[in-house]
Amino acid sequence: MGAGTSLRGTHVFPIAAGTLPPTTTSTKVFVYSAHSHKRRNKMNYSAAIKYNQQQATTVGWEPDWFIPNHKLFDNELVDAIVAFQKECGLSADGYCGPSTYRRKYAERMALFDEVREEVEEKSDAFLVFGGEPLPINWDKVVLWTEPKGLKTAEGKYTDLIGQPKRDIRMFVNHWDVCLNSAACSKVLNKPGRQASIHLMVDNDGTIYQSCDLQNITWHAGGRSWNKHSIGVEISNAYYTKYQSWYVRNGYGERPIVTGSVNGNELEPHLDFYDVQKAAVRAIWECMHNAFGLPYEAPPVDALYKPAQDCEFRGFVHHYNLSSKKIDCGGWDIRKELEKLK
Repeated sequence: MGAGTSLRGTHVFPIAAGTLPPTTTSTKVFVYSAHSHKRRNKMNYSAAIKYNQQQATTVGWEPDWFIPNHKLFDNELVDAIVAFQKECGLSADGYCGPSTYRRKYAERMALFDEVREEVEEKSDAFLVFGGEPLPINWDKVVLWTEPKGLKTAEGKYTDLIGQPKRDIRMFVNHWDVCLNSAACSKVLNKPGRQASIHLMVDNDGTIYQSCDLQNITWHAGGRSWNKHSIGVEISNAYYTKYQSWYVRNGYGERPIVTGSVNGNELEPHLDFYDVQKAAVRAIWECMHNAFGLPYEAPPVDALYKPAQDCEFRGFVHHYNLSSKKIDCGGWDIRKELEKLK
């Protein structure tokens, strides 16, 4: 990932190719200088400040998106927004509305080394919600913006960037029935397939984030479930016949487990590796800290109506929502959550 260049009194924001207005064909550099930028005489600063405060609360952005280390909603911020809008060919009114937000978001996602600096004192890694970093206590996280990232294809999710922040009520665990996360991503991105996911956990515990958590992915099956949840696909081919593949590829044998879902006994099947379970717990902790999700799970290994009605807040397996699903049967979610309490 490329990094922005900081100069005394000036901040340079490279704008990634492909994020410029249709009339622009070359890469530009937007420079905002607190010392040199002249304020517009006719600007209604009080109205712009009030609007920006409201939008920042609703959508989720901070003044330091436009001025490094800036914390205030003030005239200086309005001036910085005006300068940014002019450089991008937008209406230069000082209001960070949907068009300005989306343009700034695109630039920000292209420069995540800068965003990383916002959390480096708390964590070396983070997930992303609405362009803001969510620190996570895990050392192997790859974002969709990175060269080795796994990206959800356009049109495979509901884009809510620039819309009010989602009300996250549940976190849903899935197994992918694939040999690894790369294979899972390839399957989900197949043309015509109406499924997607926010996060994936690979065999070695690497966490892949495939799109912004603000977007709705199509993982849980029901529109309301998707709207109010975040989901993870944990790599696991499920069937014991694939055990030899994991051994041949250096991952070692997976444990074999059984379980009961909705009163039906499952056949012996492959379990997750310990490192995968630890990675998922790190994600749960991140969700708890970011969205206030309690470390609670349904009391049954079956359909759970409060979860189906989106009245439950906490962590669920897919089978708690759909009678057609058995993932993640055999993995005691309540016991795992106790390790975080």
